Amino acid sequence: MSLLDPCLIRSRGPSGQVVVRLGMPLVDDYLEFMEGRCRPNTVLAAANDLRVFFGVIAKPPDEVVASDVLGFITAQRTGRTSIEPYCDGVSQQRPDFRGMTVNEALATAGLIEQWDAAIEAGNRNGAVEVLKKVLMSESCAASTVDAVLAEPSKYGYPRRT
Repeated sequence: MSLLDPCLIRSRGPSGQVVVRLGMPLVDDYLEFMEGRCRPNTVLAAANDLRVFFGVIAKPPDEVVASDVLGFITAQRTGRTSIEPYCDGVSQQRPDFRGMTVNEALATAGLIEQWDAAIEAGNRNGAVEVLKKVLMSESCAASTVDAVLAEPSKYGYPRRT
């Protein structure tokens, strides 16, 4: 099977549950993991998203890196045809961050790594500056950063000591 055209295989398991596979062992293992924890429509939607992703990215699963995923999400969200992260260049038009979650805006702007580094270091001012780059007001950025720094484990970050 070509990685440019992964095929979504939908069937039923022994107890009648929906089983979806893409024919890529690592991805199929992930879908099997999801089947034990998610509703069938969630698994089917994830499988379709992965099918589209691997059709666009044209890499086997073990060669995909975070920037491939973030670039794909960004291109999907903004309608851009490139999967390269947004750069704050003079010739590029700034994306519209309205209606995006903080993570979506940071991914669109290619700022996830800067945000993570600032939060993991407990750098409040640095994290606020990163959020301001996605057109968040100073007060909104400060309250968001304060909430994350107050309970980092709630947001997926290790607790600072």
